[in-house]
Amino acid sequence: MTTLPRHLAACALALALVVPAATPSLAQTTSPDPAASAPEVRPAEQVTFLPGASIGVAPLPGMRPSTRFLGFENPQDGTFIALITAPAEEWEAISTRYAPENLPAQGFAEPMREPVEIEGATEAFMVSGEQRLQQSLTVDKWVVAARTPDQTAIVIAQRVPLQPAYTRQAIEAALGTIALREPPGLEDQIGALPFAIGDRAGFRPVRVTGGNSVLFTEGEDNVVEEADQPVVIVAASQEISPPEDRRDDFARRALNGLAGLENIRIERAETFRQDNADWHEAVATATERSGVPVVVQQTIRFLDQGFIRVIAVARAEERDTWAPRFRTLADSLTPR
Repeated sequence: MTTLPRHLAACALALALVVPAATPSLAQTTSPDPAASAPEVRPAEQVTFLPGASIGVAPLPGMRPSTRFLGFENPQDGTFIALITAPAEEWEAISTRYAPENLPAQGFAEPMREPVEIEGATEAFMVSGEQRLQQSLTVDKWVVAARTPDQTAIVIAQRVPLQPAYTRQAIEAALGTIALREPPGLEDQIGALPFAIGDRAGFRPVRVTGGNSVLFTEGEDNVVEEADQPVVIVAASQEISPPEDRRDDFARRALNGLAGLENIRIERAETFRQDNADWHEAVATATERSGVPVVVQQTIRFLDQGFIRVIAVARAEERDTWAPRFRTLADSLTPR
């Protein structure tokens, strides 16, 4: 499996591979359940596998496949179940992220972390509790992570406990239906993305993550270090598209916020119309963590709901070689 630099891989979302498991009770959750008086609902009788996914789950009534990530959500109350997979080597980082001592910094109040049994996993745990996301927004969160020889699997469930449509028990029942099938081929996963790439410009696909992003490179080396091969990440957003008069500022802040790059200096940034859509392109120089000078090209196609973003990185001295191909790939993007 191709391994990309952590700071570049972090730009893309991930999705999980899990086998059926009994989710332990969350009866110890501290606050009363605001949905306790609501009619009890049960998951669908059959597990649903979304296109391009290796994880299936029986969604609750009112949930539908999300257009923002790989998983299910209820657009009325905001409850969702997201399915995430990451490389096996990411297990230690994920386990550390959800270690009890690190949870308060992520907004968790009195969280629980406990081991769980998942068939086929060598190790698994679940974190549950209330999590403050914003000053005025607290959610109920469940995170199940499992380790297999080939992958790190994560399933995340979340609800906003204001007027929730589901009790905690109903969400736990849905999590208990998680099922696994043979992972689809890479091309099948690309075909299930919420966008199409008409011209890959010769780049080789490496991995689809999160059901909404794909990573490309070129070269025989399966380990990209010190920017010795170009990297292209294409991802559909999970955010609301910014207003037209704020898009340039939005794009500049997104580029300046890329993790793992230092000394970012934007050389040019411009908005334009193409294929009856608004676009923004920015080019910057930067220094990769290893100290190698790189050039970064960011292209965003804005949609009625959300946007598609391309991040392309190559060594600075090779910019004339890769820049035209970066643009060819980006220009061929169309939403499905």
